[in-house]
Amino acid sequence: GLSTISTTARTQHNRTAMHYSQMLYDKAVDSLTGFAQASREWRHDISYQYHRYKFFDQRPPSDSSLYGVATVNPRGIRSLIRHQLLENTVSVRQALGGTLTSAPLWVKIYLRHQWHGVYQEPIRFNENNFTIGALVQNNPQFRLKYRLNGQATWAAQRLDFYVRGRLGYDLKILGYLEAETNFQRYQAGLVDRQLYASWDLVWDNTVAFRQIQVFNFGGSYTYRLKTRPVGILVKGTLLNHTLTNWVYYDAEDRRAIQAPTSINLLQLQAKANLRFGTVHLDNEVIWQPILVGGAYFRVPELILQHNLYWEDWLFKRAMRAKIGLHFYYHTDYFPYGYTPLTGSFFVQNQTPLSIYPRLDAYVSFRIWQFRFFVRGENLGYFVYERNYNTAFQHPITNFVVRIGIAWRLFE
Repeated sequence: GLSTISTTARTQHNRTAMHYSQMLYDKAVDSLTGFAQASREWRHDISYQYHRYKFFDQRPPSDSSLYGVATVNPRGIRSLIRHQLLENTVSVRQALGGTLTSAPLWVKIYLRHQWHGVYQEPIRFNENNFTIGALVQNNPQFRLKYRLNGQATWAAQRLDFYVRGRLGYDLKILGYLEAETNFQRYQAGLVDRQLYASWDLVWDNTVAFRQIQVFNFGGSYTYRLKTRPVGILVKGTLLNHTLTNWVYYDAEDRRAIQAPTSINLLQLQAKANLRFGTVHLDNEVIWQPILVGGAYFRVPELILQHNLYWEDWLFKRAMRAKIGLHFYYHTDYFPYGYTPLTGSFFVQNQTPLSIYPRLDAYVSFRIWQFRFFVRGENLGYFVYERNYNTAFQHPITNFVVRIGIAWRLFE
């Protein structure tokens, strides 16, 4: 098989961010009442982000098994990107028929400017993006709930945009119905469009790549029952995803390519969380067949997750305890491999991922702000007595015990 492991490869990623916001309301507000009496909000947000990404390997393999079409020389291989982002957003939010907290409807309009200063070794370039967007939403207290938002961005001489909608209706004791849709187009990421490695241009897809198009639609039904001692949460979700001009990486060259056909994925998710007294059983089943384009997109067709646990207060409600078993399983499929140079995942057809059911046992305690847990992972190893992978060429530990402590201190 193709190797994805290098003991000499190193990756560094640093991020620094600052954000400042200021709001102006049409009525005087304070820190206690917030904007309960205001019907209009003017807002300004300014943020700065600095990202530094560096990958280097001083002793890479001499062939193309790990880095594909990228040139490997005796000094090694490296990729360096510095990205500065300065963003300014001005928005106005107007309540119609009341205040921002009680009005049956409010509308938000915003304008945004983004300056990108990029150093992709060895080149530098700047990019300015201009965005206009709108959001319409009603108050969540109404039985009929809706949210519609859209955005258009002029980016790299192409218009990126999305339109998203969500509509829900509260059936009260009979449950909750919701429908959603999303349509968007956007350009591929920087590394997908152009890549430099060790000062050499590996590929330039800036002109050739078309915008990626995503179209999703579907709906869900949720039913809740909260009584003593029984609690039930049942949720069913059906979604359809269509991806056009999808970018994937091939296994041989590790090159970014756009899929020649659209990808269509169907997702059916069923969730049932049951409670009887202090005993809980959480269940989740996901069936997601790839109807079209399975050669360019990979997910397991069936995923099962089950969590059986006991949870209650102890010592006069001074400590919250939780003890349980977690079960996980998915059907066999060909997983993605990892490309360390670009931090991307490539499509491979040589090594399937066959997983045995995984069983973990755990105990956790919480005393005020102090948390402690012990988790024994992969108990199935004592039954099967063999190892197996959770990702392409990355085996799971035979059996491991993890211990964690968290303590939050407040003055």
